[in-house]
Amino acid sequence: MGFDTKNNENIKELLKATQKLALKRARELQQVADNGGFDKGRRTVDIEQEVFVLDKGTGQPLNVEKLMLEEVFGIRPDTTFYTLEYDANGATPVTARGIRSLLSSFNTKTRNIQQLVAKRTEHQGIVVCIGTEPLVGDECFDLVIHEPLKRRRYEALEEATFGRENKKKEIIIKNSFTNEEFRSRASNFSAMTRTAATQLHLAYPTIKETLEAYNISIAIAGLLIAIFSNSPYANEIDTGLVSSRIEILSQAEQKRAGLAKPADSVLDHFKNTLDLSLPPFIETDSPKMALDLAYGAMHISTRIRLDEENGTSRIELRVLDSLTPYKAIQALLLVIGVIESLRGQKLPSYSESLFNFKKGRKGFGSSMKYLGQTVDAKDLALKFTSLAKKELGFMGIDGLAREFLDPLEEDIRMGITQANQIRCDVRLLEKKIFLEELLY
Repeated sequence: MGFDTKNNENIKELLKATQKLALKRARELQQVADNGGFDKGRRTVDIEQEVFVLDKGTGQPLNVEKLMLEEVFGIRPDTTFYTLEYDANGATPVTARGIRSLLSSFNTKTRNIQQLVAKRTEHQGIVVCIGTEPLVGDECFDLVIHEPLKRRRYEALEEATFGRENKKKEIIIKNSFTNEEFRSRASNFSAMTRTAATQLHLAYPTIKETLEAYNISIAIAGLLIAIFSNSPYANEIDTGLVSSRIEILSQAEQKRAGLAKPADSVLDHFKNTLDLSLPPFIETDSPKMALDLAYGAMHISTRIRLDEENGTSRIELRVLDSLTPYKAIQALLLVIGVIESLRGQKLPSYSESLFNFKKGRKGFGSSMKYLGQTVDAKDLALKFTSLAKKELGFMGIDGLAREFLDPLEEDIRMGITQANQIRCDVRLLEKKIFLEELLY
């Protein structure tokens, strides 16, 4: 396996060979699927969390790489030395009791990690759930984790995105109301060192159910962004968006991020994804390694994960900004309910879903398209919240639905979102500081 692709004279041919090998593995997995090899699963969920560790006083990143490598509380290193990753619970049954245990575990782990971070950092480090670190500027290269293997992988991705793939070499986000602009190098480092996400993992008994859930997740991705995003700021600038994270990813990884494409089969999905761009790494011996490396370097909205050894499959929904445990459970219940309510139903066209994916990062007040109709994002959100609550009732988890989705429904009705609350808090803080300066 080769990470140093910058100075290799035959790089394009070697990358094509890697892609060809990855597709060979995808065809093997399709044969396994055709023979029922991924139909041994059960309905489970989990949440994978990324959080920033920041200085409590200044909001600046804190280096906790040493802490990550100790593997305490299941912490794993992510792209940067100030971003922690951990699972909420592990595969958990989709029952009222199961989801409550998921929330309990998620809360406990988050509290334990917060206490550990505060104890082990000199600046009273705090764990922050937010999609984009709002103060990070152009020091992205300095924030990438130093662990050698991961560092080489990210450097290869940096070379692929900025050096070979991105036609536009600069990220530009302009706030149309203030005319402020966020600008940065259009590359993997610029995106991955600024952003953090909450991933929902949903496993199903059969590959057919997994593929159907995957396609539905594409249809609702834009709406989820509008409802749950909390990243209106980047590099101290109000971008005018609710999800600076999604916008930064889309501009930084122009061929390997964005809305996933619908698929009717395992091979269809892998081919659609791998065709987006050549792999960032070289692997010409192992088909399995070639697919793992090439596919794992894609940051599409939903990925399909296959476990050949255990005969299971799941989807990983990746459109959510980093959320608190409570908000993550709200999102999880909404997604579970909507997916089940839309099974067997006609879905929006891909062009409609893509339109909504772009509009979602602007939040409520945007128009969306659904089955040939133009609808307000808020109205669509209310429709799907209602559908989800009804479906969760059929599944025997109506108590949880009322507890978590009733408040969400009321917030949507009033137009209250995390991004807007953050924006209001910042403006009030700025006003307070201004008034204090006048007084003193």
